[in-house]
Amino acid sequence: MHCEAERERTDQGGETLWLEQMAEAHDMPTAVVAHAWFDTPDAEDIIAKQAEQPMVRGIRSKPRTGNAPGTMPADAPGTMGDPLWRRGLKLLEKYNLSYDLRVPVWHLKEAVEITRLIPQTTVIINHTGFPWDRSTTGMTLWRDAMQAMANEPNTVVKLSELGLKNDPWRYEENCAIVMEAIDCSDQTAACLRATFRLPAYV
Repeated sequence: MHCEAERERTDQGGETLWLEQMAEAHDMPTAVVAHAWFDTPDAEDIIAKQAEQPMVRGIRSKPRTGNAPGTMPADAPGTMGDPLWRRGLKLLEKYNLSYDLRVPVWHLKEAVEITRLIPQTTVIINHTGFPWDRSTTGMTLWRDAMQAMANEPNTVVKLSELGLKNDPWRYEENCAIVMEAIDCSDQTAACLRATFRLPAYV
């Protein structure tokens, strides 16, 4: 499985086509989560073209987010509250694609609303919801947000990106976070099927 890697945003299909070539030559990857902007005039054209590729299973499109809680207006252009962005998101149901959701933990409760806009689309919470803040307050925020998302029947979680920048690997702490992510709902099987990737700096 390959998840879009920000190759070139002005050529959103280029990464997918290159991956198709790699698969023909090396038999991998076997599945792709591609990229498409949701808030551009050509959003449907790009999504449709990505959906035509045999290996494409879903789309990751990162909405505009704040650097800290409360720093981004909820309906600003490119955010999850932007009507144009939401229109693009809803196209995923039309093309039978999943959605990889990658937002900081303080945006996860907001993401519940957009998850309900696409009830037939699987929404994959990327990187274990980014539990960056390991303080008591930070972990409470993470647990509450993850539970809110887990309550939605079309969500699963990708168990990945547990390392902290400039910090050694916290084995026991990260194991506990993985188990909490699995236990936060009845979607254990989906969690266990998720990918686990170590950041490059670990």
